[in-house]
Amino acid sequence: MPVRVALFGRTGRLGQRLVFFMVLSSAALSTVASGVQLYLSYARDREQVSRDFEVIETSFREPLETALWTFNFRQIESILDGIAAGQNVVDIELKASSGHAWSRGTGDVLTDPIARRFELIRETAAGEVEVLGTLDVGLTLAYVNDRLWTQFLTLFVSNLAKTFLASIAMLLIFDLLVTRHLRQITRALGKRDWTETTEALRLDRPALDVADDLDRIVQAINGAKQRISQSLTELEREVSERRQAETVAVRASEVRRAFLSTMSHEVRTPLNAILGLLELIEHADIPDRQKRQAKAAQVSANALLKQLSNVLEVAQLEAKALELRIELTPIATLVHECEGLIEGAIAHSGKPIENSVSVAQDVPSEVRIDKSRVVQILVNLIDNAVRFTEVGRISLQMDVISDLQKTVALRIRVTDTGVGISIEDQSHIFERFSQVENVMTRRHGGSGLGLSICKELAALMGGRVELESTPGQGSSFALILPLETEGV
Repeated sequence: MPVRVALFGRTGRLGQRLVFFMVLSSAALSTVASGVQLYLSYARDREQVSRDFEVIETSFREPLETALWTFNFRQIESILDGIAAGQNVVDIELKASSGHAWSRGTGDVLTDPIARRFELIRETAAGEVEVLGTLDVGLTLAYVNDRLWTQFLTLFVSNLAKTFLASIAMLLIFDLLVTRHLRQITRALGKRDWTETTEALRLDRPALDVADDLDRIVQAINGAKQRISQSLTELEREVSERRQAETVAVRASEVRRAFLSTMSHEVRTPLNAILGLLELIEHADIPDRQKRQAKAAQVSANALLKQLSNVLEVAQLEAKALELRIELTPIATLVHECEGLIEGAIAHSGKPIENSVSVAQDVPSEVRIDKSRVVQILVNLIDNAVRFTEVGRISLQMDVISDLQKTVALRIRVTDTGVGISIEDQSHIFERFSQVENVMTRRHGGSGLGLSICKELAALMGGRVELESTPGQGSSFALILPLETEGV
């Protein structure tokens, strides 16, 4: 396979980063190394410049003192010219005790980077020291700095060039040993039928005696491919099993629906016939003992019919086979039925319970609801209120409320002064087959389906059932339905 290195373009971004970071790190190291070398050269050259003062003192000081003593001005000029010829000398200023002065350069010795003053003296015959004048010499490091900067740039550029060439060579080697194999792996993994082929991935290179990182990557990929293939096989098998189970479940649902339809007609019809016969027996001219027995049988048959209806209702809700009939309903008609429900339930229980029905002024005269389902919910709520209230009062209030989303709703609240419900039981009282464990429940029994049906019917109509209860003080169940009105 030919070696192809893409230094530019999308496929060569790894190589570009490799070259970039190698050049960057080399530039940083070259800068530090050149800086250290520059500093050492600077210190050495500065010391060399400082030796120029020693040369001036040993070579020019004594001749200059002699020339000043003898007032040999021409010799003084020659000596100063000789000092000024030095490579690093920029300023010279000679002041004689006689008042004469000479200068070379800028004449501003004190501003020079390196300056030194020499006192010119002569020892008399009597051993006394006579000052002939002063010599100020200023040296500069400009030549040294220029040379050092040139040296630094030369080193830096040469190191950078060598690093760049080495990076290119490293990139070629990296592509030969690593990148081209990564491209091969990418192409293999990019194929759609990668997991379907049985052929293992192999790198296009001679086999090595000792496995390296690329070999371990290939081994891991081949192992993952095998595991994925096994997982896909198991997944396909599981999907097939689930489809078969779904088919069986659909058939079972159809059988259950047919069974429920049959039960609805085949069981209710004889039960209704039994209830009719028991009612005839109760009104027949027979002894009172037999009438009581017929009455007891009628009560049991009614309870059986109610429980059967609840079970069929739950089955219809689960199968989503229950249809609503939303119609425009006068509130007065609904109120009249509620009054009859409460009075009938209390009369049937024989308990000394008072009752009341009230309607708020903001309740519209007509609402769009499924009246039969609303009455079904209220029957359950009123029946529970009567069952769990021995004495006191049961009230039904209708009003209009709105929530935070400004949704207007009709609220029908059934409140009793019965035994109440504990906080622990309130959390699961709407669950199917759930009953509150107290004396009243055990006394009156029940399947635990009534409140569950109420909740699901309310949800089916877009509403909800809320509960507020205090143990020993009573309970309040509220049916809340979105309000749809016409002509209001």
